[in-house]
Parts: sequence; structure tokens; C-alpha cells
Amino acid sequence: MEFLLDGTIVDDYLSFEDRNELLRMLATDKYSLCFARKALAEGIDEKIIKNITGLEMNDIAILKRRYP
Repeated sequence: MEFLLDGTIVDDYLSFEDRNELLRMLATDKYSLCFARKALAEGIDEKIIKNITGLEMNDIAILKRRYP
């Protein structure tokens, strides 16, 4: 077991007690990224994609550079 300098246990940060919430969050991010990539390919404005998906502009810019 590892501890931080303030004495808290590091293992608490890696707790997956609420597995369903974690899976839901990962699936949402996956679909947001997929939607953003397809929207960029269709020429939709980045601000509109941000409003729909909730992704940060930096993430959308990375997708735009990576998948022209």
C-alpha cells in the first residue's frame, strides 16, 4: 500500500467501487470522440461540436489535426 505525503492512501484514488459509473463515463467519452471526428469530417464548426459533445476545444483541435 502506498501513501501520499499528507498520509492519505493512494489506493483510494484507484478505487473502482462504482464500476457502472466508470463504464458509463468511458462509453460517453468514446461516443463523443467518435461524433466529433465524424462532425469534423462533415465540416461542422468546432464550437458547435463543443456544445454538443462537451469536449474541450483542445481535444477537438487534436482530432482535427490527427484526422484531416
